[in-house]
Amino acid sequence: MTTAEQFDVLIREGVAPERAEEQLRLLKRGTKTIELASSASIGNGLRKLESAEALSYAEAYMSAKEGLKVMKFIPASGAASRMFKDLLTEYNSGVSSDASRKFKSRYSELPMFHGMDKPQDDEALFQLMFQTWRVQEWPKGTIPFHTYPEGDRTAFEEHLVEGIAYASSQGMVHLHFTIAPEHLENIKARMAHWALHYGKIHDVVFDVTFSSQDPLTDTFALESNGDIARKSDGSILWRPGGHGSLIHNLDTIDADIIFIKNVDNVAPDHLKDDTLLYKKALAGLLLELRERAREVRASLISNPDEQNMTKARGLLADFGIDITPEKAVSLETLSRLLDRPFRVCGMVPNQGEPGGGPFWVQHSGYQTLQIVESAQVDPEDPDQWRKLKGGTHFNPVDLVCFTKDLDGRTRSILEYRDTDTAFVTSKSYEGHSLTVLEWPGLWNGAMADWNTVFVEVPISTFTPVKTINDLFRSSHSSKS
Repeated sequence: MTTAEQFDVLIREGVAPERAEEQLRLLKRGTKTIELASSASIGNGLRKLESAEALSYAEAYMSAKEGLKVMKFIPASGAASRMFKDLLTEYNSGVSSDASRKFKSRYSELPMFHGMDKPQDDEALFQLMFQTWRVQEWPKGTIPFHTYPEGDRTAFEEHLVEGIAYASSQGMVHLHFTIAPEHLENIKARMAHWALHYGKIHDVVFDVTFSSQDPLTDTFALESNGDIARKSDGSILWRPGGHGSLIHNLDTIDADIIFIKNVDNVAPDHLKDDTLLYKKALAGLLLELRERAREVRASLISNPDEQNMTKARGLLADFGIDITPEKAVSLETLSRLLDRPFRVCGMVPNQGEPGGGPFWVQHSGYQTLQIVESAQVDPEDPDQWRKLKGGTHFNPVDLVCFTKDLDGRTRSILEYRDTDTAFVTSKSYEGHSLTVLEWPGLWNGAMADWNTVFVEVPISTFTPVKTINDLFRSSHSSKS
C-alpha cells in the first residue's frame, strides 16, 4: 500500500488529515538519529553542588514556596506487568530463571504477602498472584512497596507522604497523577481514602488531581505489507503514543513550580533525607536561574549593547544552549531563547542502568543540552556510539520545571517540542510484527527546546522498582 493509499484509507475512516499526514511522515522516515557532540559531565554542562550550596538553595526554595503554586506531577499510567515479567514467563512456560528463583525464596519478606498463609508450593503461589489477584494488571502505584509499624505503604502512598515535604504551598499539598482510563475511578476512590488518612496524621490537606493520556495522541501502526493495522473487528488499531504523550497533560498544569518524578522511584521514610534535600535544592536553583533570566532579558531589551548581548549569550550557555561568538544572533532571538520553559534535571552517576543520560547535541543550529536515549543514537556510527558509552551520568527522571513565561503568564509548552525526535520501532500484535510510532519522550524531544540545567544528585535519590525483586534491595528495607 502506497503512502497516498494509506492516507486515503485513514481519511475515509474519519482521521483528521493533519493527524494522518504527520504520523505517516514519521512512520515512513523512521527514527531520526541525534548527533552527539559530547557527554555532559561535571564542568561540561553538568553542575555539582557542594553540601552548603545544596542546603542554601533548599532553604531559599522553602522561604519562597508559600508565595508560589507548587505541583508534583507523577506519570503513573503503567501496569505492573513488567515488574512480574520473569515470574509470568515461568508461570506460562514453566521456564525458571535466577530472578524467579530469587523471588520464590524470599517472597514472604514483601509487604504484599504480609499476614497471609504461605501457599503450599510454587504453583499455588503463582496461581494466587496471576489468577486470583491478577497482579500483572494492577497499576504499579498500587503495589505495596514498604513496611512501617503502622502498616504497609503503596508507591502512591509514598508519593503523598514525600510530597508533604516540598510540594506544599498555600496551605495544600498539590499532586497530579496520570492514570490509565480503566483504572481511574478505582484509583480516585483509593486516593481519597489515602489523602484523608495521611492528611490527618500529618495535619495537611491534599489537593490531588488526575488525568489520562489524550486519545488524540494515540498512534496507528503499519503491517509489513504497508496496510493500516486493524483489530479483529476491522477497526483501526490505535496504540498509546508513549510517555511523550503526557506533554499534553503537563500542558494543562497551572503551577509556578512543577516537580516530575516516576511513580516507582520512592524510598522508605528513613532513607528519604537526600531525596527531600535535593528536590528542594533543585527548585531553589530553578528560582535563581529564572530571576537571572528576567534581569538579563530586561537589561538586554532596555540597552541592547554588546556587553548585554555577551551577558545573554553567557547565561544561555548556563541554560544549555551554546551560541558561539561568531554566530550572528539577533536581539529578538536572544530574548526568545531566554524566555523558554525551564527545567533543572537531577542526574545520578552512571552505574550501568538502562536508559537515557545528559549530552550536548547538535540541535536547531546550536549545541544544546538534551537527555538522550540509546535508541536515538546511530548504532552503525562508531564515533557516536563511543560518545554515548562515554556518558558519565544517568537520567533518573528528577525534574523541576517552570513552564510559564518570564512575566508569569501561562503559555502552551507544546510549542517547544521537537516532533522529529519521535521513535519508530517494531512491536508484536497477535503474533505478527507491526511498525509503530511513539511520540518524543516526555523529558527527551517533548522538552527539546527548553532551557536546561543538569545537576548531579546522590545515587541514594534513585531507588526505582523495575522488577519485583528490586524491593529486596537495601534501598527499600524497612529497617532504619
